[in-house]
Amino acid sequence: MSSRSARQLILSLSLAAAALGLTLALAELGSRLFTEPVRRVNHTWLPRSLIRESPIEHVPYVFAPGTGQQRFGTDPRGYFDPGALLTYRINALGFRGAETTLEKFAGTARIVGIGDSFLFGEGVRDHHTLLSVLQRKLDESYGATSFEVLNLGAGGYDTEAEVALLAHRGMRLDPDLVVICFFLNDAGGPATLPAFNPPAPKERSWWRRHLRLADILVDRFERRRAMDDLIASYRANFRDDHPGWIGARRALESARTLTAARDVELVLMIFPMLWQLNDAYPFEALHDFVASNAR
Repeated sequence: MSSRSARQLILSLSLAAAALGLTLALAELGSRLFTEPVRRVNHTWLPRSLIRESPIEHVPYVFAPGTGQQRFGTDPRGYFDPGALLTYRINALGFRGAETTLEKFAGTARIVGIGDSFLFGEGVRDHHTLLSVLQRKLDESYGATSFEVLNLGAGGYDTEAEVALLAHRGMRLDPDLVVICFFLNDAGGPATLPAFNPPAPKERSWWRRHLRLADILVDRFERRRAMDDLIASYRANFRDDHPGWIGARRALESARTLTAARDVELVLMIFPMLWQLNDAYPFEALHDFVASNAR
């Protein structure tokens, strides 16, 4: 190659590199002007002051009466109290909600809900929890003393733990109806957090901390991969011979036996994965499978 050809090649490569650099710089500038940064992990843990060692086999922990505040990493919707705090109130009987008595009031039908953090309402104010909303709707339709809805949900419980709590504490509340909130990880599987929550700032490489466009693209790829792994794992968990599903099914059978012996109505409520809730929802077949077994 002649020296002139070499100079032309170097110039062409330099111009191409400059054009590429300018394009990336403009794309980075555009991402900073017109897109939101990737929101980092907002999940924290319940205050230790509300956690007590469980005396019940298969139950990981129980709640201690009192109040405690959970501090969240961010407050993007302005929902929490100042400092990204949320206060939980645990009543004297050891579950979330207003104070009540072990004995139900005369003429009142009592509904007891058991489940995990979705039912408990982690990150949700008292009056916004699922069962609080149910209580208000029943009050509006039937009067304020017709129904009492009690929330025995606790984060991290699976169906086995929930039914153990029902047997040792829930049935003492003399329910007329028991609602089991079932989530797909009750049969095992990976944590759902990686599929919905990007890593905290300190866990990212330096270039992701400084280049928003790259951070957005890598985050989308990582979430998609984590969700694909989650879908594959959950589908594998609901085989008839899978230990997690065997345990969940046995717990549901125990709940049926427990409630039938007291002539208590039993309802299984399948809580959805809050993702892609449309015709492409990837877990619908699993919901149908669990519902079919429940029937």
